[in-house]
Amino acid sequence: MGRTSSVAMPTLPTTVREAPGVRTRRAIVVVDLVESVRLMHEDEDGVVSRWIAFTSELRAGAMTRHGGRIVKSLGDGVLITFPGAAEATRAAGQLHRMIGRFNRGADSDSRLELRIGIHIAEILETEFDIYGAGVNLAARVATLARPRQTVVTADIHDELLPGLDLPTEDMGECFLKHLSEPVRAYRLLHRHPSARPGRPGPSEGIRPCVAVCPFDGDAGHAEASLLGGVLAHELVMDLANEPAVRVIAPLSTMRAAGRARDLASTRIATHLVRGKVMRHGGQGYVVTVEVVDARSAEVVWQRTQATTATAALHGPTRPSGEWAREIAASICFVQPSALRAAPVLPQMPSYALLLVAIVQMHRLSRPMFDQACSALDHLIDRHPSAAELRAWRAKCFMLQILQNWTDSPERSAERAYDQIRRAVDIEPTHAMASALKSHLQLLMGEDPGVVASDLRAVTSRQPNEPLGWLFLGNALSGLEGHEAESATACEQALALSPLDPLRYFFDTFAAAAFGALGRHELAFRHAQRSVRDNASHLAGLLQLIIAAGRAGRPGTARRAARRYLHFRPRATVSRYRELNAQLPDACLDAEAAALLAAGIPA
Repeated sequence: MGRTSSVAMPTLPTTVREAPGVRTRRAIVVVDLVESVRLMHEDEDGVVSRWIAFTSELRAGAMTRHGGRIVKSLGDGVLITFPGAAEATRAAGQLHRMIGRFNRGADSDSRLELRIGIHIAEILETEFDIYGAGVNLAARVATLARPRQTVVTADIHDELLPGLDLPTEDMGECFLKHLSEPVRAYRLLHRHPSARPGRPGPSEGIRPCVAVCPFDGDAGHAEASLLGGVLAHELVMDLANEPAVRVIAPLSTMRAAGRARDLASTRIATHLVRGKVMRHGGQGYVVTVEVVDARSAEVVWQRTQATTATAALHGPTRPSGEWAREIAASICFVQPSALRAAPVLPQMPSYALLLVAIVQMHRLSRPMFDQACSALDHLIDRHPSAAELRAWRAKCFMLQILQNWTDSPERSAERAYDQIRRAVDIEPTHAMASALKSHLQLLMGEDPGVVASDLRAVTSRQPNEPLGWLFLGNALSGLEGHEAESATACEQALALSPLDPLRYFFDTFAAAAFGALGRHELAFRHAQRSVRDNASHLAGLLQLIIAAGRAGRPGTARRAARRYLHFRPRATVSRYRELNAQLPDACLDAEAAALLAAGIPA
């Protein structure tokens, strides 16, 4: 033992040698039989019989409708892969239901129960097995699950669509055996997905609401997929200039890449734009774009156009601008607005890198976030006069503060303000930069009335910027007599980005706004959703304490207070009063009373 043999290992016969395999991105599902050792010891024949029957049903095709491949079945577990997160999580629910059928007549001590872990990653897939660090992580994550539970990684969570896929509950950063860094994990809630509070139906509002899905690319051609993402983002930016159209923010629709049909079923918009980019000739592409009425599934507008990557961004008439004008005219019957003068970025590789960075910076993964920050710094070096890049970099600094990923919140705020100032100098009417500037000014002590006035101007100039509405709602919450306007502004923000990766942030502001309005049950639902989405967001925990107490749920309020004090052991109600002195006296008194009743020290 411990020595290296000098004897050469025999070569396997060609007939049984495994093929090299292919690298592919798959959702990995690890299924584990709970307490298998005890069960086998007490009734080996009965457990083996039931387990064989269960796995036989799996092999007979129970997983194929989800696109699953059973890689292997062990004595007390199963390894399965799926094309994506949605299929894997739906299959997990079916697995828990299936095993229940093999417990008929069994007492509580002899029931077969599963725990399941799911991760998505690039793996090496061969005829007989799969390999990669992602497989090991899925197995480790399974150990976090209790009987009849499924636990998923942040990578799975980020690909699930709220209101369509199964909901999740944040478990925070979890330490796993043999891993040096903690892993963000989520508990899958095996119940039918329900509508988020405040999510608008397509009939609400006068303006048609449009959601633009990332365009599908020609299979096997990465460049076509990149161009599809760029064209879809450009189309969103052009449609956002149309005052007659309400446009779902790209942060929401980016999550629906490849799932246009699923997005339509969420009914977050009255119209859905989808497209396909196909290679044509050497450097050419054929792009097909269509608008579907979400209510009738009827195609109401369609165009097919030949282009190149260069012409798509630099042509005399950019395709996305012309499409936006025609779409607005076809669904609103109005004279379209003027086209934007230039694309967000002039080069396709830079534009594609920006879209990747935008996705990565909103994931609750520190390594991905740091990669996004580095990518934005690189892009700013290449395109120093692009206001859009500086606005996103400013948001990165603010996210550092929000996620407690900075040793100096003051320094991060200063760096955010510097990027915002530069963005506004380049493009004075840039909507996101202007909204971020006003929010930072409020945090630095500016009068809420002044900030609200500035944000009203932002939302009037660019009514499709969700952060403008969200920060307006926050500023108005500090003004007595503006409670209803504050709640309406938060609802508008939620409507414009219903699938936002920072939805917990939106829900926290909405909880405060509805609480000030006296709608405590709705405030509680928003606060509860915020904490489920991000268990370490302390502002959401505070709102949950307040909303639960004022909604007549003292037990929930006390549990949330204990959790909050775990993170902030020196928190006091007097300190809360000091930090929120701008609130109307009656509102602040009521919130302070709720905190005291829940157990926060005076």
